[in-house]
This record gives sequence, C-alpha cells and structure tokens, in this order.
Amino acid sequence: MDKLADKTDGYCGADLKGVVREALESVFVKKKPALTTADIFDAIVNTHSLSEVMKESIIGMKKKYAELKLKNASN
Repeated sequence: MDKLADKTDGYCGADLKGVVREALESVFVKKKPALTTADIFDAIVNTHSLSEVMKESIIGMKKKYAELKLKNASN
C-alpha cells in the first residue's frame, strides 16, 4: 500500500478510481485470471492525475483565492 500511495501522490479519489478502472479493463482485455498490484502500477504509468492535467488552472484559482482573501472551507 505504501508503494501505491507513493506512486499516486497528488491523486484525488476520482483519479484513483480511474486507475483501478484502467487496471481492471486491462486485465479483462488480456483475459488474466486476477488483478495484481503490477496491473495497478501499469495503470498508474498510463494515467495522469487531475492535479497534473489541470495544473495551470489550479495555480490560477489559488492565486485568485489569495487575491480575494478567500479561505479553503476545510481549514
């Protein structure tokens, strides 16, 4: 679990769901008998987190929040 957590740093729940779905689809297509940790690692390599894909937008939103002096609801 620690290795999986290290490989998915910055991933949100939807990102993790996508990784698992990708791994399961791969296993199904390859007609493998079971999902393995290696299948999940392969799926991680082939997917990108929302925080990576939307990096510029997130930076822009953070700057705007700071300008408006808004606080995160979870703080």
